[in-house]
Amino acid sequence: MLFVGTYKKVKNHDKKFSVSGIYDLTDGEKAPGHLSATLTSFDYLENGTPVQIEFAEVLLQDGRYLIEAEVDEPRACNLRIFRGTEFVWSTALVIEPNAKIEIARHEHGPSNWLIATAETGRHDKLIDSWHMDKDFLSKGSQMVSAPIQERHARFEKMWEVRTNALKKLAWTSEDPFDSLVALELTGTFFGGDMGLIDGEDKVKLYDKLSIQLDEDVVARRIRPLRDVMAANIARANNLEKMSVGEKAPNIVLDNVNGEKIDLSDILSEANLVLVEFWASWCAPCIAKFPTLKSLYAEYQDAGFEVMTVSLDTSVDDWKRASENHKLPWYDVGDEKGFFGPSAVDFGVEGVPTNYLLDGEGLIVEKNTDLEQLERLLEAQLSTTSESN
Repeated sequence: MLFVGTYKKVKNHDKKFSVSGIYDLTDGEKAPGHLSATLTSFDYLENGTPVQIEFAEVLLQDGRYLIEAEVDEPRACNLRIFRGTEFVWSTALVIEPNAKIEIARHEHGPSNWLIATAETGRHDKLIDSWHMDKDFLSKGSQMVSAPIQERHARFEKMWEVRTNALKKLAWTSEDPFDSLVALELTGTFFGGDMGLIDGEDKVKLYDKLSIQLDEDVVARRIRPLRDVMAANIARANNLEKMSVGEKAPNIVLDNVNGEKIDLSDILSEANLVLVEFWASWCAPCIAKFPTLKSLYAEYQDAGFEVMTVSLDTSVDDWKRASENHKLPWYDVGDEKGFFGPSAVDFGVEGVPTNYLLDGEGLIVEKNTDLEQLERLLEAQLSTTSESN
């Protein structure tokens, strides 16, 4: 059902919030056509994947719209205006029970800006406090009026004002929900923070909020992002350590039959071990298998072993691909994908990624191609192979 002008869906008035607005044309702007407004927010799955929550969608009537709906807890939201399927404008706002937010153009802002304001509540505290600041509005006007080649630099100056204000609110607010929403407003879906907020500092704040807020909120809005961020920080740090001559971390994962395979056991019986990260959806990974099978058949008896590590998050996809390609070596899967311990420990940022290890677990080469691998095997194992 498509609502026109007014969207009302309220059963519990204690949870009610309202968002109203007007979209009037500016000079030179084309006719409105079919304008619509959508109000969305996000929760997150355990692996950090965002799940969009749509609170409302309504067609504008004479340029006006009213949304009345329910919300259980304070949330950062995006209000987006569309002309048909064409994106027109968006603005961030904070909804909560009893919030009343109005969206319109502002006399001190750029003429094509829509600004959400509230007289009280978290929106006033977390957005109006900097959004209505003269410095922010001035920098926004300067950006819009600047020559095209200068706009990006002007935008960064304006966004720096926003990010610094939200950072201060996130780290100094006594109310943990204020801190959480301010931090969410610096996230990717609201424009990002341009690298102005240190990732490790964010993780520490998430850890603090995890103690202060209910477990349900932590599970949906904190832990997934916190864990992904912490994993990416650890991945970057580990990648720097994964140099030739360094000791590689161990891997213990299940194969397709549910048997635990330990990399350290493989190393104890081999001269060279290729650890190859792959996924069923990775065409370059699959393309390597025929040649790798040939090399494995030729040099296995000389002490060459392979451990492929699937980063498929679907166990079924991994097992199906593994069986279809009839992989003759040790093949294991980490259903946590790029955020699992194996990918993080080895600093894996994409697939295919590989490390060639000696029998002591020291890195001989990293991201070696098949031609280079063949030369290395021939140089180091051909004598052993011939003697056998």
